[in-house]
Amino acid sequence: MSYNTFKGELLVGKSNYIEWLARANLFFEINGFMPYIDETEEEPNKELYYNIGDKKDTPQTAELAVKYAEKSSEFRRNSAKALGAIKSIISRENIE
Repeated sequence: MSYNTFKGELLVGKSNYIEWLARANLFFEINGFMPYIDETEEEPNKELYYNIGDKKDTPQTAELAVKYAEKSSEFRRNSAKALGAIKSIISRENIE
């Protein structure tokens, strides 16, 4: 996924929030981050791929285990990218 450049000022405290928000939402939407930010994209449900037991979860099939690992990895990777995108458009003081 290539990132489009954020066209606006960094969020600084709350002083420029209203102006920043419209551009930030557009930036997140264009780059596909919004589902990870507003949590409409959910982590894959392990119960669909594994038999969940008391001591050990076992995959229903080897193919489903691989599919779950791929989907879970993709979800974590995209969630991290969304967090990075948020951090990239706010001031350093707001990051902490």
